[in-house]
Amino acid sequence: MMLRKVISILGHVLFFLSYYCRAGDVVWAVNCGGSGHVDSNGIEYMADPLVVGTASDYGRSFTINRVAVEDQILYQTERYHTGDFSYNIPIPEDGEYVLTFKFSEVWFTDPDQKVFHVHLNKAIPVTEELDIFGQVSFVTALDQHIPIRIADGLLHAHSQSVRLNKGTFSVDFIKTDRDNPKVNAIILTRGSVTGKHLFAT
Repeated sequence: MMLRKVISILGHVLFFLSYYCRAGDVVWAVNCGGSGHVDSNGIEYMADPLVVGTASDYGRSFTINRVAVEDQILYQTERYHTGDFSYNIPIPEDGEYVLTFKFSEVWFTDPDQKVFHVHLNKAIPVTEELDIFGQVSFVTALDQHIPIRIADGLLHAHSQSVRLNKGTFSVDFIKTDRDNPKVNAIILTRGSVTGKHLFAT
């Protein structure tokens, strides 16, 4: 119970931080549920390779708040599933990294309707009870930044670690009893969470 509270507090702090990175720092990026895209920072997102779940562009019906025009697509397309689903990311060289998850809520207009968890490698919970609408309301960008470290065959995050042995590690979106898990985009960036500032309101 205490661990869940700590994770929740950390998540709430990070939810409202915006992390800026140079394109050269990015190791891996995917536009979930959509096609390839180069964003306003020069970051190149691959088209979504996943076949599990559903790719949706329903969000294109809306203009997403707090997002530049040229980057709207990153929050308008998404992948969701009626069960758990995962993205597998190639294990980079040892070092410090930041995982960024991009979200927006384009369906529900009340809190506590879509709630899910995010884990790493099916072992480390990094976000519990994520309620996108509850954090930022309707059609509004939400970025979450998770510092991780790769060292000696281990992935370290949130004071926990897990052995890596398959050439990739997974980002897992875990279903609860409140609708389906989803994600709009994922980025893995070399470095630490620095140069951050509060989103404009």
